[in-house]
Amino acid sequence: MRKLPLLLLLLLSGCNRAGSTPPPLIGLTAPSDGAVGSLQGAMVRGYAFSARGIASLTANGVGILKADEVGKRLVHFQFRLHAPTSGQALLILKATDEAGRSTTLKVPLILDLSPPSLQLSRVTPLSGGFVEISGVARDPVEVARLYLTYRGREIPLTFTPGPEVTFSAEVPLYELRVSASPYGWISESGTQVGPVRLVAVNAAGLKTEVQIP
Repeated sequence: MRKLPLLLLLLLSGCNRAGSTPPPLIGLTAPSDGAVGSLQGAMVRGYAFSARGIASLTANGVGILKADEVGKRLVHFQFRLHAPTSGQALLILKATDEAGRSTTLKVPLILDLSPPSLQLSRVTPLSGGFVEISGVARDPVEVARLYLTYRGREIPLTFTPGPEVTFSAEVPLYELRVSASPYGWISESGTQVGPVRLVAVNAAGLKTEVQIP
């Protein structure tokens, strides 16, 4: 049996005893306020309840109540919210019961429809098989993560998330081995650790990566 919120169970058990019933109740199980949706949109899930029965249910003015659910006291809904551009979006849910009473729920969301941009501005060779890289990552909403990946490892970069992030890091490209001959000669040899990639991830989980030269 589907678990229902305690408030909803109390409403269901008390609706027959009450002389007057409250307006419809709208509950969201996903997403939360300020949640971020990707190119595929934000998945919206929830329910509407009224002791008098739900007569209509809309999302941003579009009906989402199925014909066979009209008049039911408890209805569940699920749909994907899309937007033409990245940025803030407002979801407005409205439920009306058979008695004509309505409830409106406004939910602010953020949609990030494109991956972040990632630009290397400088690559400086260092000793020991390392290079120093620096650059900038940008996203209309937020760059949430930056990390290096090589040999199955993820090395996170420290930064403050935001629409524009500058970064700098030392990156290993070679593993150096030092050997000495019986005659006292010392030599160095290097094994490439790569490929080494820098990855930027925005708040919606979309990625952009570049390979470190």
